[in-house]
Amino acid sequence: MQPHTPFHPVHLSRFAIFNLALFVLLFVAYDAQAQWPRGKGKGYVQLSVGRADASRGFDADRNRGPLGSLENPETYDETALYAYGEYGLSNRFTLIASTFFKSAEGQNRNGSFSNVGLSDLTVLLRYSLPQVGPLVISPQVGLNIPTGYDPDDSPPLGSGELDLIAQVTFGVSFYPLPAYLGSGLGFKQRGGAIQNEFTSYVEAGYFLRKNLLLRGRGDLIESTTNTASGFSMLNQVPEQGYLNVGPGVSVILSENWQLHADMRWTVRGRTTASLASGTVGLAFIW
Repeated sequence: MQPHTPFHPVHLSRFAIFNLALFVLLFVAYDAQAQWPRGKGKGYVQLSVGRADASRGFDADRNRGPLGSLENPETYDETALYAYGEYGLSNRFTLIASTFFKSAEGQNRNGSFSNVGLSDLTVLLRYSLPQVGPLVISPQVGLNIPTGYDPDDSPPLGSGELDLIAQVTFGVSFYPLPAYLGSGLGFKQRGGAIQNEFTSYVEAGYFLRKNLLLRGRGDLIESTTNTASGFSMLNQVPEQGYLNVGPGVSVILSENWQLHADMRWTVRGRTTASLASGTVGLAFIW
């Protein structure tokens, strides 16, 4: 992207130009939900490892209590390896793909259950509209594709159904302040018995130093129906709602390498686990 500024670079000092270039590099490269165009022939690949666990959850009335039920409480934890990539097909179109390999474990009074394997493959095509001042708007569409796992295994690795995804993302640069704001609104048409979902997120970032970005993010998902009376993380969850929030930090290691770390907590929801999660990832940009 081109930062919104009334000044031409020739009026800037060399130090200012270096900081501006560094700012743009981070601004465009970071974020698995990035709004800004990647650029033709340019790419971004990130590998991350994450862990999440829960012993409490939210019932159909959004009350927080034991995960599962009072009669048969559960514990749940998972460890996952995430892969995410972007490639600029043109200056407007960006191809996006992601998947993750996870080990999930759950336990209740009926015993212990575990499952290991590759989850869904997500493929998206993003189109970045012409920038209007500091604002970038990017619609994207895509698919969630099952990778061959058995959806009846416990805990499930995915729904085993094809999902359709549509989303519009927004990004605003506050240049010359080293800050940005991003958001997105979307709809996911779920396959099978899983209910369709509305999705949204908001993220803000501030560059504390030229190589240190502090971030905060919230993700909200709500199923289009509200009829479930209970749920279990050991089985398919047909409908859900949750709000995940947490901080993140990104460190630029060199022109091509970045380090990202994030924490998330489920602070509100219905028929979902009250998860605490963390991820650490290494990204390569070209």
